[in-house]
Amino acid sequence: MVVPLPSYTLAAAPFLLLSTTTINTRRAVFRVSAVVVTALSSVPLFLLSGTTGGVMSMAIPSSRMELSESMREAVSQNILSSAKLIPLDIRRPDGNATTSVVERTDATISLQQAAVKHGGTPNSGSIAFVVRRPGCVLCREHGQQLSEFAAEQGKGGGPTFGFWGIVKETGVDDVGLSEFYQQHYTFPLYRDVDKVTYQALGNRKISLPTWNPFRLWKGYRTLSQRLAQKQLQGNLVGEGMVQGGVFVFDAQGTLRYAYPEETGVPLELEDLKAAMQQMAAVPTTALNDKDSKIEL
Repeated sequence: MVVPLPSYTLAAAPFLLLSTTTINTRRAVFRVSAVVVTALSSVPLFLLSGTTGGVMSMAIPSSRMELSESMREAVSQNILSSAKLIPLDIRRPDGNATTSVVERTDATISLQQAAVKHGGTPNSGSIAFVVRRPGCVLCREHGQQLSEFAAEQGKGGGPTFGFWGIVKETGVDDVGLSEFYQQHYTFPLYRDVDKVTYQALGNRKISLPTWNPFRLWKGYRTLSQRLAQKQLQGNLVGEGMVQGGVFVFDAQGTLRYAYPEETGVPLELEDLKAAMQQMAAVPTTALNDKDSKIEL
């Protein structure tokens, strides 16, 4: 059983511990020595560079939503659409019962099939949250943002997209996975058998943007305050180095936009909303009969 730790502990522990800090006000001396911890895989490092970008026009998706070369290649060669996904049956623990996460291997489907299955209203599509690590407090923050966004979409006659998610692994932190599903992102989840979705995103890994101790401390403080306000907690179990993101699929299950994860920075939901509105304004038609006929 994983015992949730305070959010400020989770934010600080994964990347750097300021092990020695001496401030001499007379001599204006500030010494900091950093020790890298073994739980580096859960690092909220990118947060230290600060929030990027501003509120984008709701009519035009920002450049961050454009497909990278690796993603375009994965789409054109049908590598992404044919990725194998195993549906997860996640059950809430009852009393002293152990959390149950069951892989329904008999119901394995392709990514394109999943995208079509979870599509929303006509002229819309589906949103897939590719999760870096479900026990990570920062991934839970993104999951909560997407859940709140999903609840608000469609009001005023706008398009309604279906939501679902993808994870890397099971059997490593099933308690954390169950918490993520029950409390932060209550949409169907799948395990990417060959991690094709992460490869399409470039297998991007978390990296440290600066060794400047002042920027490190400023980023840590900002993050701690934000997580405390949202009352979010998590753990440090599982693979957390390879980043995820958010995929936007059209009604035929073809990837149209992607939002690569910016670890530690809240999602710019206006960018996601702009992509969805753009798709609704220009209805997608099947490229050919083969693409339009997908067996579910």
